[in-house]
Amino acid sequence: MCSRLHYHDKLFGSVQNAVRILLVEDNSFDAKSFELALFDSGIRSDLEVCISASSACTKISMTKERIADIILVDLSLQDGNGFDVLQAIRSNLYHRYVPTLILSGSSRPEDVMLSYAHGANAYLLKPNEFQDLVLLVKQIRTFWVDTVQLP
Repeated sequence: MCSRLHYHDKLFGSVQNAVRILLVEDNSFDAKSFELALFDSGIRSDLEVCISASSACTKISMTKERIADIILVDLSLQDGNGFDVLQAIRSNLYHRYVPTLILSGSSRPEDVMLSYAHGANAYLLKPNEFQDLVLLVKQIRTFWVDTVQLP
């Protein structure tokens, strides 16, 4: 199941020019923390959360336009893993060039290596403190939205 969160629309106005983010995260606390970090960082966003690998893969395969500006994927999902989601993204004509970042609690070198091997653009560790998550969200925006040029 995927759900779009329009929380930021009401506070910042229209979602026009908002950063469209797809978050694949099955932990509701982590998803809510990410949403609050977006709010605290002042980023105008249109956030959609998929709570399983299967729902993310279904959404990716059924969407016939660019799915998001940035995709963040957790590796540990209840019904699969983030590698399945990465493979679905990179094999899809519409989404293969969307920056896809792994946001994981695992610092295992093999997880990092496999993530890049499956096409991740970056591997980020989930911060333990909320303020560090806010800083990470700002850094993601600065680099992936404000700095780089994407196709």
